[in-house]
Amino acid sequence: MSGSRDVSFARTLREWWLVNGDRLAVAAVLLAVVFAGSLWLTLSEVLRIGEGSYIPTLLGSGVLSGLATIITVMLSINQLILSRIFGAPNDLNDRLDATLDFRRDAAAVLDVTTVSNDPGTFLVEISEAVRDRASALEVEVVEVGDPSDGACGRTPRSCRRTPSSSATPTTRTRRWTSSLGRSPRSTPCR
Repeated sequence: MSGSRDVSFARTLREWWLVNGDRLAVAAVLLAVVFAGSLWLTLSEVLRIGEGSYIPTLLGSGVLSGLATIITVMLSINQLILSRIFGAPNDLNDRLDATLDFRRDAAAVLDVTTVSNDPGTFLVEISEAVRDRASALEVEVVEVGDPSDGACGRTPRSCRRTPSSSATPTTRTRRWTSSLGRSPRSTPCR
């Protein structure tokens, strides 16, 4: 029973130290441990200060200065990479706004209040909506028939397949899909 308490206490202490603890308190505890360890090593004469100490040799040999240089360069490169990945705060806000707009548009197309966060489910919902719209388009095309079959001799403007030169594929698609709500039969041949 006490073994599980020890594990639980160790887990709680580790979680406090790494995640939940106040950073100022963690730094103070770390500083106190380093100070107490240095004091104990000095009093037990393992670590000497003054004549006969090897600390000046360690500091003067370039080991510590080289280590400081390597750490500084490594942190700088890491910061450059992370800043490139995350971008500026304004860019992040723009990306988030674009994502939220896309999700709202997708919810409107799917006729739901929210869309799934799971990519697989989201893709299934979108593909089902595309399939339903394609079926509706197919039914509409079958009902309307071919406008050039000689029924009136000329193709109505809304049924022409040659778009204006200024229209992009996206605007043509939007015009075409928005016209699905209207029945092409209501457009008279002129």
